Amino acid sequence: MTAIKLLSLVGAAAVSAGSSSSSSVNNMAAAAASSTFSRRTPSSAAITPASTRLLSDYVYLDSLSGYSLKYSHCVRVKIPQYSDDDEVEGNVNFYNGRYHAQYSIYATFHVCGDGNYDPSSQCSASACDYDVEYAAPMDDYLKSAMQYWQRSCEYDGSSSASCSYFGNNDDAADDESRYTDCVAAYQEDGMQLYYGPQCSDDGSSIVVGVFYDDECTIKTKHESPSFEYNVFKAVESSCVDCSSDMGQNTCGNLYGVSYHCKNGMDQRGQEDDMSVCATVKKVMTSVDYSGVKKRHSGADLFLKVFLTCLTLSMVGFFLFGSYSYYYRHKLAEQEMKNMDGHYNNAGYEGEGGHGAMMGGGTLT
Repeated sequence: MTAIKLLSLVGAAAVSAGSSSSSSVNNMAAAAASSTFSRRTPSSAAITPASTRLLSDYVYLDSLSGYSLKYSHCVRVKIPQYSDDDEVEGNVNFYNGRYHAQYSIYATFHVCGDGNYDPSSQCSASACDYDVEYAAPMDDYLKSAMQYWQRSCEYDGSSSASCSYFGNNDDAADDESRYTDCVAAYQEDGMQLYYGPQCSDDGSSIVVGVFYDDECTIKTKHESPSFEYNVFKAVESSCVDCSSDMGQNTCGNLYGVSYHCKNGMDQRGQEDDMSVCATVKKVMTSVDYSGVKKRHSGADLFLKVFLTCLTLSMVGFFLFGSYSYYYRHKLAEQEMKNMDGHYNNAGYEGEGGHGAMMGGGTLT
């Protein structure tokens, strides 16, 4: 009976995949055409209706209506070098007296919801799928998200928290929103430096970094500009509603240009020459999503138990050593006292005997 049910499910999935294949190919081609990055689209993808998608199970979503996108992390991905000229462990760019590696910046995000949009809990911690990290080029992510919120705030006013961030942003001021692309910043000792998006030290936030090259791939050690980062804060903290008219385009673009990373591999079969998904996996293993889903929890538990046992063992060894020292010391002291008492008693008896003998001789 179980086998019959399984065959029925497989047959239904095959029919569903066949009926939706033409529309999925058209959607994927449109997303690839809108991207400024040329990437190979997968020859085949598992596509199911959005309403059947379950969290933790990867499927390519034919429609994102009813879902939302939530920013996750900023990731620096090293660009591989294939040139043999002056190559030093992959570093072929010489600036300021030494070689430097090149890095590309990616924004990772999560798909939240189950296909039935619920504004009260759509981007809550429990509603997002943390098993799949979607990694989009940072400039694509910033431009799409900023355009979404600018248009949304124009229509919805300043009721949302994200619109309040944009409200604090002065269009006439020189702020971070001007540096979503790599832009010439200033010159230092005759060298032109550039501003562009960059990850904060812990990777949780997006900042503007200072770079040597005009593609913003080689970061300097200069401090980031002291912007208030109101716009970037809105992008990081907000939730993009894919059900709205503006959200459909934003979510579709970001979903299309992204690597769909799970277990260090792209689930769509795209070429990943820069090992984006492997880098994302390495970075995200150290991220704890507030107890919702901790990666490597078994290893963490083992480490905690091991350290606890080691600490208890050291304390026990110290107490045992202290007690042993005390016991030996007291035992030796008691033996010394016993020996002293024995000698004293022996000396007293000897003197008494001698006196008796002398006394006896006198009386006689």
